[in-house]
Amino acid sequence: MDKYKMFRNFMVNELGITRDDIKQWTKEAVKEVAEKQLGQINVDEIVNKHLKARAWETVNTFKESIAKEIVTKLNISIK
Repeated sequence: MDKYKMFRNFMVNELGITRDDIKQWTKEAVKEVAEKQLGQINVDEIVNKHLKARAWETVNTFKESIAKEIVTKLNISIK
């Protein structure tokens, strides 16, 4: 019998640990780590940063649109 089967049999027969127990413990551990990591992230700061960047992009696009419209409407000649 290989080591994995021996270990598995020991866990199941001697300790009473099932595959479902391990799955549940894993889910709980992942949830705990995720909550800890999320607690360290400032979501408001990230959102504000992206909103400001998008606002400047919008302002610049608006300025370019106005400039193009002015250029097409005006006929300027230099003497």
